[in-house]
Amino acid sequence: ADDVINFLEKNKLENIDVFGYSMGGYVALYIASQHKNKVNKIFTIATKFDWNEESSVKESKMLNPAKIEEKIPAFAKTLEKRHAPQEPSDNWKIVLNKTAEMMIDLGKKPVLSDDVLDKIENEVLISVGDKDTMVTLEETANAAGKLKNGKLFIFSDTEHPIEKIDVKILAREITNFLN
Repeated sequence: ADDVINFLEKNKLENIDVFGYSMGGYVALYIASQHKNKVNKIFTIATKFDWNEESSVKESKMLNPAKIEEKIPAFAKTLEKRHAPQEPSDNWKIVLNKTAEMMIDLGKKPVLSDDVLDKIENEVLISVGDKDTMVTLEETANAAGKLKNGKLFIFSDTEHPIEKIDVKILAREITNFLN
């Protein structure tokens, strides 16, 4: 969130519309709760809201770089390309380890409590795929319901990974929401 705020301030940007996938949606909502003039409309998909110690430890274990390299090497290569476009090529491992740490911290102390969500006044569309195994429909609906101007959208036949989302449907829904 601090990096995003610094970017916005450096580029003198305010009242921007934001699309946030997964943790990007969490960051956008956090920024809206802390810096009301920085973001306008927010569209999230696959954002986890129900952070607790048990779920965060479970999810963070799935971010073990050594196990990913061993069990799903093609995915490891994808992560390397996505998160380490420059040397050293093991930057993706650092990203995964830092993400796991962040998840555990969120499990201990979630940033977006119901009280925080209740104070966000932005127009927000919270969405999730009906086949997402990381983010539940219940937690997504709860978050949308806590927001003053929150709405819920469910993508049918959609899993958590962004590569599994139908881009045409996603683009249509973002366009409809922003217009």
